[in-house]
Amino acid sequence: MGITQHVTGTANVQQITNLLLLKGNIGKPGAGVCPLRGHSNVQGDRTVGISERPPTALLDTLRDVFGFEPPRDHGHSVVESIAAMRDGNAKAVVYLGGNLAMAASDPQACFNGFRKLDLAVRLATKLNRTHLLTAKVNYLLPVLGRTDEDIQATGRQAITVEDSMSMVHASRGFLKPPSDQVRSERWILAGIAKATLAARSVVDWDSLAGNYDLIRDRIEAVFPDFEGYNDRIRKPGGFQLPNSAAMRVWNTPTGKANFAIFRECQEFCAVGRFHQLKNRSPKMAEGGAETASPRSLRRADDLAIAVFGHPLRARDACHGPDGNAAARASGRDRREAERPPASRRHRAPNRGDAGRAPYARDRRSEGFG
Repeated sequence: MGITQHVTGTANVQQITNLLLLKGNIGKPGAGVCPLRGHSNVQGDRTVGISERPPTALLDTLRDVFGFEPPRDHGHSVVESIAAMRDGNAKAVVYLGGNLAMAASDPQACFNGFRKLDLAVRLATKLNRTHLLTAKVNYLLPVLGRTDEDIQATGRQAITVEDSMSMVHASRGFLKPPSDQVRSERWILAGIAKATLAARSVVDWDSLAGNYDLIRDRIEAVFPDFEGYNDRIRKPGGFQLPNSAAMRVWNTPTGKANFAIFRECQEFCAVGRFHQLKNRSPKMAEGGAETASPRSLRRADDLAIAVFGHPLRARDACHGPDGNAAARASGRDRREAERPPASRRHRAPNRGDAGRAPYARDRRSEGFG
């Protein structure tokens, strides 16, 4: 999250990808990108088109499958949404889960934005700080969690999740729900859609809420990569969606992997600073001093320790070959001076990992069995 929740988040990811391309990692088994996300199904959301800028082809398919003309204007990103709330251009919010005000780039701007809303509707499995930010009218709807048993009109239901490795598998809750009045997110959203659209919609919302297989059939109709969706998730472990980069198939105009250039970053080394962003994007600059600001590392050594393992290594790496040999030498001398005598250099075995259990996925809530 520290990579993407930044004013240059996209460029940050691109530069990491550039480095891996230079090293030949992409497409090599066990050596590619392994993103770790803050929520369990962020990858799956993007795969099925959850975006403020959906491509034209996706909108056309949605029109054909669901029988309506979707809006073509782009929506707001997270930062743009918060700015619209803060500036009074957004009047209502409906969101599922999460602790938006605390997870967003600028919590104070988010606090102010929520308090200016006319309506706030939250669907949540548990309470959090954002629920205390009240609009003029507020609804807090408790919903079933992924580990709760989900019984609908056609019986016990299973949802699906996609992990960072593009593996899609079923997840079926096993715990007794906290109340017989707690509904699933799908049941609530289908009810809102039915009440709002009424006769204008050709979708049978009750059927979708009562049988999640029918929802997956619609996903398959929109996204061909999900062919045989319901059959494949019933197999142990689920299935993997195609990843062209992993196969070194480059869907670019050149047919090759293309490097992305980051033109806004001026890197330098100085006392107490590792790098500086010379120019922020125009959209972030429009709000002046009140613009939503990104979170940042507290000091240079924080980044140095994260990247190099020790702050001194970062300083050595930053000094170039011209005129900085003395600085590099002084760094080595300092480290040598800090080393203990040879008689005390033999370290005891590192026992930090001795009691650490190997990583194992908890499959109690997965599958149909």
